[in-house]
Amino acid sequence: MGSIVSLIAMTLTAILVPRIVGSMPYLNRKDVIARRAAKAQLPGWVSLAEFVFFIASMAVILPLFFSIENHAHQFFHHGRSMLGSIQPALSPDLIFFLIQILTPLIMAMPFGMLLANLLSWLIPPIRNIEYKTMAEGVPGYNWHDLNFGLIKAIIIISPVCIILAIISLIQL
Repeated sequence: MGSIVSLIAMTLTAILVPRIVGSMPYLNRKDVIARRAAKAQLPGWVSLAEFVFFIASMAVILPLFFSIENHAHQFFHHGRSMLGSIQPALSPDLIFFLIQILTPLIMAMPFGMLLANLLSWLIPPIRNIEYKTMAEGVPGYNWHDLNFGLIKAIIIISPVCIILAIISLIQL
């Protein structure tokens, strides 16, 4: 019975989350739609290169963040593994464990995007194509605005993730 309930919950989540995210007013603003349309004009190989740069950036940043969190876990809980025994039932320990797993991932995403943008900028053919697309005058679609937005996200997300991780480390 429990596995059927889990399957139904996962199915509902997979159906509802994209609809909820898609209906957010921010994503339906004219400037956001214009930026997405401008981004869609980039050649496929440029988008693929940016995606590869993002994955590579995350492959570098995530182990670093998980390592830092593991050291913090060792500080609070001497000798216990961060991936210790977690009960399958919904419990406070499971919730705190999920917070420990998700906070480095959430915190690493804007860092990875910023590093991927830097890597894209360092390669002249990609930089020239993106500058040409950005020169079309789409509001907010330029290097300064995109990277400044990521820096603002880092400034907002990082302290929240750090506080949540510390609280979950103390509680576990």
